[in-house]
Amino acid sequence: MSSNRVGFGVHLAAFVIGVSTVGADSLSLEHRQRHEAADIAKLAALTRIDHSTIFFSGHTKSGYVHDGDFHRVALIERKEARDVLCRGRAVSRNGSRIAYVVPANDHERCTILVRDLPTDVDSPLVDIEESRGLLAWSWDDGELAYQRRAGVFAVSMKDGGERSVAHLPLRVNGREPVGSWGLISIDWFHQRSEILVNADICVPTTSPGECKETGHILILKPDDSRVVALGSGGAVSPLRDQIGFVTATNAEVIDADQPNRRRITSVPFMLLSIPPFAREETWWSRVVWSPQGDRFWFSTVQDEEFNSNYYLINVSDRSRRRFLVNTSLDITDWR
Repeated sequence: MSSNRVGFGVHLAAFVIGVSTVGADSLSLEHRQRHEAADIAKLAALTRIDHSTIFFSGHTKSGYVHDGDFHRVALIERKEARDVLCRGRAVSRNGSRIAYVVPANDHERCTILVRDLPTDVDSPLVDIEESRGLLAWSWDDGELAYQRRAGVFAVSMKDGGERSVAHLPLRVNGREPVGSWGLISIDWFHQRSEILVNADICVPTTSPGECKETGHILILKPDDSRVVALGSGGAVSPLRDQIGFVTATNAEVIDADQPNRRRITSVPFMLLSIPPFAREETWWSRVVWSPQGDRFWFSTVQDEEFNSNYYLINVSDRSRRRFLVNTSLDITDWR
């Protein structure tokens, strides 16, 4: 099984030719701080209009903007043991808490911590065997789904009790993929017991011994899964079991039962020529729905430092607005 791709770090590069490395890094950092501050101001203005909360991570600042005000969030970090993965963070559906995973004190297990944002206080929920980076709150905030080697599990937010949601390794239409695979993200449905999964699967080509990494949007059952669409960034709307996702050419929505698939808008030019991005699927693009389910974000990578353009899409009239340009911010949630 291939390792999960969780997040995409932003790396500084010297942009002034002929100066020392230290000086270049200093100038680049100063430039990035100014750029991120301007982008955060744009997000803040949007939340001031609709009284929402947008969560994001950046190179110089990470946190959220609510009603126009920025709030920094600094979560506890602990070094992982070599053979135990303790990763993942997720914002609750009501936007008041962040669950995240750190190594337990003995470094043999992981601890799920829950940060209460109004008080900035952490509370331990439960210790678990491992967490491979994927976390998702149920729509009533009653459970938290996470992934470990054996499968996807759900933990009760009330008492820490655990139940199995789906077994791994991954199976698609009754068969385990021939090539390598990795889960990229998970999400809950409103009315279905299965969950939504974004997976990267290396599909064999006509050339012997070769395969092509391809984004799959799957409905994951306890012992199997089925393909909803090929693409990336799939996320469930806050209103109903409708999935927003992105392909190399289009941003689309589709019902979980698949009778209604609609193209909302085209995807502008993105970085496809620089390795490792030379592929058809936009696996770095993630759909983030608005609280009302009437809009969503998606992004396109612009350079090898993972700077992106962010587009705001109106689902009803299918309009597309480029909102952030060449930004190092990563919009993660909208509440």
